[in-house]
Amino acid sequence: MGVGDLDIDGTVIRDGHRVAEEVFLEQNRRFQIENGDLAIGRVASVGKVVQLRKQKICLSGRLAVLKPQIDSMFLFYSLSAPYVVGQISVGTDLTTLGVLGLNKLKRINILVPPEKEQEAIVKYVGTVVEPIEKAVLRAEREIELMREYRTRLISDMVTGQVDVRGVQVPEIAEEALSALDEDTAESDDVIDDGVEMKTGT
Repeated sequence: MGVGDLDIDGTVIRDGHRVAEEVFLEQNRRFQIENGDLAIGRVASVGKVVQLRKQKICLSGRLAVLKPQIDSMFLFYSLSAPYVVGQISVGTDLTTLGVLGLNKLKRINILVPPEKEQEAIVKYVGTVVEPIEKAVLRAEREIELMREYRTRLISDMVTGQVDVRGVQVPEIAEEALSALDEDTAESDDVIDDGVEMKTGT
């Protein structure tokens, strides 16, 4: 599983690749996923953060698991703050996909207020931001399903499973086609299977 296969609350939203049982057992031997853990993308989806929950999944080597020593949700929100995103951007190696090394990830500085302030910030941000984030994720999932449907439809037409004789295709504005091409290019994100790389906060 990669960060793209999980909702922000750790719910599996897309089936990942299956791995051998021994691969899962090796990950489980090195560390176990607990409620409150976080995962952050290190390759391609660099900086994308999701919450984890205790469940039987094997995580991609393209992300890192964080085991917070502070309020888990405070760290979750902090990793999306502009001053942290800036550090992640600076620390990302500009390859084709973008890579954030573990050593650079460990050197990211995060402001940590007293525990009660963390709780107050989490409560406030949760009421304001969380509904927006979930709406964005739902929209992204719907777009992904539409792309999958388009791919299947093209395949069915090419192989003759769908009769398109006599079908009239509506004209699409050039601006709409350009926007679709740009959106499709930005969505390319290949996820490899592998045993998770773990880091601390």
